[in-house]
Amino acid sequence: MFSFLFGRRDEKIYPHDEFGDELYRAFPKPDAIPSEAVIWFDVYFDEEADADAMFAYFQNLGAEITRDFDDEDDEFGRWNVDAEFAIKPNYREVKCTVERMKDRIQSYRGKLGSFVISENDDE
Repeated sequence: MFSFLFGRRDEKIYPHDEFGDELYRAFPKPDAIPSEAVIWFDVYFDEEADADAMFAYFQNLGAEITRDFDDEDDEFGRWNVDAEFAIKPNYREVKCTVERMKDRIQSYRGKLGSFVISENDDE
């Protein structure tokens, strides 16, 4: 628990995988992890209809959403949907949320560019 004092990462709080890595990046001191944070997803689609479906899904979650179209074709897709919503910032919740989003994104034929956890400015 006091491993952060010695410059080591507490693997019980921050396991070494993409979920623990992001939680550690956002809140490297366990005693400074807030009760609520936000998680942001950056998602790309080749087809507008798929982006619309993802937009509607995020809307049902009460997320703050932005949607954009890029004239230049790249490896991700031209249609972009970004969404941010509240989350309890602990490893289990982050992992479950990201895995659920990855599954949903895949079902809409999308690609996850990234996900980021940050402090909730509304708290």
